[in-house]
Amino acid sequence: MKSSQRITRVLGLVVLLLGIFWLARHEKSVTLGIHESYTGYYRGLFNSEKRFHRVEVDEGSGVKWVVEIEGEGWNSYRGYYPDGTLREEGEIHVFPNGPDKELTPDRHVVRWGRYFKPDGTLGSEIKDGTGDQILWYLNGQIAWHMKQVNGKRVSAQLWQMNGATNGPEISK
Repeated sequence: MKSSQRITRVLGLVVLLLGIFWLARHEKSVTLGIHESYTGYYRGLFNSEKRFHRVEVDEGSGVKWVVEIEGEGWNSYRGYYPDGTLREEGEIHVFPNGPDKELTPDRHVVRWGRYFKPDGTLGSEIKDGTGDQILWYLNGQIAWHMKQVNGKRVSAQLWQMNGATNGPEISK
């Protein structure tokens, strides 16, 4: 075999190995089965075990929240208004969900959380599983109010942007 052929083969092998390495490290995404607004991000050639390192949820109108997934249980998250202003932050529960056991965040099961009004001021808090989770529309109208005691939701209410309630208060 000529040296030029060997060099070509070695270079081909190097390019192949670099491509495999890039595919293994490059972040990929997939829509989660729970809802089309949930996107899971993973690294690796395959994601057969549904191991996401981050989940982003797009609520529409530019509002989104992001969970950094370390595994099942409590995980950190942050939510943002459309202009990038912090809307919420805290620790929420992540659990296996559905037939594929995708790790799925539930931001209404909160260990601790801080919730900010559109002007950036603190509006409500949950500490040690007890408190109020209040989320606002950009116009300042309350969008969601949940009361939680000892890690359990005791009531929740949803509002429309015009201030009308979106159904009766949910109590447990």
